[in-house]
Formats: sequence, structure tokens, C-alpha cells
Amino acid sequence: LVGSEMCIRDSLGWLNLGLAHRRRGRLGEAVGAYRQAIALEAELPEAHQNLGLALLLMGDIQGAREAFSHTLALLERQNRQAEADSLRQRLIPMVNLNP
Repeated sequence: LVGSEMCIRDSLGWLNLGLAHRRRGRLGEAVGAYRQAIALEAELPEAHQNLGLALLLMGDIQGAREAFSHTLALLERQNRQAEADSLRQRLIPMVNLNP
């Protein structure tokens, strides 16, 4: 993965790089890749969701909460209510979305 950032040109490339970093336990690098994906495509809920998960794994509960809340809002705006409802149910045991 070293140097792979130089050839990434779109948000899905950054999202996939983030997933690869997270699988290897490189959470800081994953967060950076997800943020790059969001910078290129702010309306990509998958990038916000994965950012939230990486932040949660790093112990940044507030950051995770914000990323997950943004994910849910995007899914709802994109008429993906079933996905939003499913994610909300999975998040309840992990993070309080309404502190």
C-alpha cells in the first residue's frame, strides 16, 4: 500500500484504501483515507460510516458519533431509509447517538 495514494483519483479509491488500512490495523491511515474520500465526495455515506467505525476503534467516541450521525442523515436524504434504520439498530449497543 505504500505509495498507492499517488494514483488514487476518486472517492471510491480512497474508501477502498481506507478499508485496506483498517483491515491491517492501520487506523490512523484509514481515517486519513476516509477523510480524503469525503473531501472528494461529501455525500458518500459509506465513507462517513467507515470513518465512524475507525474512530470508534481508536477510542474517539465523539468523533465516531458525529460520523455516524452524518451517515444516517445522508442515507435518509438519499431515500435509503431501510439502510439508515438497520445501521441505527446496529449502532445502539456501540455508541449513544443522542448523548
